[in-house]
Amino acid sequence: MRWMALVAALVATGAWADPEIRDTPAISALSSPDAPLSPALEMDAIRLERGVIEVDIADAGAHRLEVLWGYPRGAAAGDNRPAIVITHGNPRRSTHRKLRIHRYGWLVSEFARRGYVAIAVARRGFGLSNGVYDEWYGSCEEASTEGYVRAGSVAAEDLRAVLAHLAEDPRVDPTRLMASGVSGGGFASLVLAGDPPPGLVGAINFSGGRGSVRDRENCNAEGLTGAFHSVGHAGARPSLWLYARTDSFFWPELVDAHFDGTKAPARLVMFDRALNTGEGHWLMQRGNTALWRPAIDTFLRDIGMPTWDPAPPIEVDLGVAPPDGLAEAATTQWVAYLGSEDFRAFAVGEDGAWGYASAYRTADLARDAAMEACAEKGPGCRIVAEGDRLP
Repeated sequence: MRWMALVAALVATGAWADPEIRDTPAISALSSPDAPLSPALEMDAIRLERGVIEVDIADAGAHRLEVLWGYPRGAAAGDNRPAIVITHGNPRRSTHRKLRIHRYGWLVSEFARRGYVAIAVARRGFGLSNGVYDEWYGSCEEASTEGYVRAGSVAAEDLRAVLAHLAEDPRVDPTRLMASGVSGGGFASLVLAGDPPPGLVGAINFSGGRGSVRDRENCNAEGLTGAFHSVGHAGARPSLWLYARTDSFFWPELVDAHFDGTKAPARLVMFDRALNTGEGHWLMQRGNTALWRPAIDTFLRDIGMPTWDPAPPIEVDLGVAPPDGLAEAATTQWVAYLGSEDFRAFAVGEDGAWGYASAYRTADLARDAAMEACAEKGPGCRIVAEGDRLP
């Protein structure tokens, strides 16, 4: 009964309602009916591969950046495939080295299944990438339009360097490049679109922004709006903005202010909420694929970039009943787990104790983390779900 009540509550929120879509005049004129289309690749027809690449970053020199590759199996020199770089956000607290690149594996696979060479990158100072974190806009009290643009520009230089690396990949068409990012990475992708490198066709911004300090509070909301307007000039590359009304980092009124002043070719798609979590800022998670996949497909077609036709079925099922013994209060955490990224595991213990872990480098690490989280709440913990193996 509790599970059916939760599902009914999700429906009642309008989570599956049509999103609000707004286009700037510059993007309304775009249409590419001849955009390349091809059948979707199955998951077993792509390869995900973690590694490190060496790049030369402007004004910073040589760096080694942690990456997660995704590409069709059999991709070879001369294929002239489109390519995309995907990057992460900026934590509210200084936990940069704790970044887990596998959190972006689902987005990487989404584009690899479209035939792209995709690469998720940990920027300087994050994860296992070397270098020092330098994406500062000053203290919160000092935050300004100029500071936000400066922070986004530093991040954008990492993306520029990775795109230069992709442009030299013999499998890649250097004239068909894309950039995408989440949160701080989403803002960085818009900064890059405003000063595009050769071959950049467009950018996809998931829940982008900077300066969030707590729910619905920004160091300088007006300054951030000014930063969006500054980089969103008429000469910028086309961009797709994906947000949810339940985003507490960058709430809808703030996003509307950002979008209202942009002169770039841009499309804003505002969803009522995320499907697998109450926090709309996590819109990019795999549990929300049913929301944003159609928007991405339409945008790619509009800017003449390849996509699939038809789109594959949505493989994410948020309707799997929770495991026996799970505490009533943890039911929403089970939904979040169902929409999370591999490697992942869920543990249940006595008296409703629970713990889950996702986006770890290996299945063993995910199991260990889930058991540790469960053991903090109670005894008798055991793994009840792992990856796609569900109760």
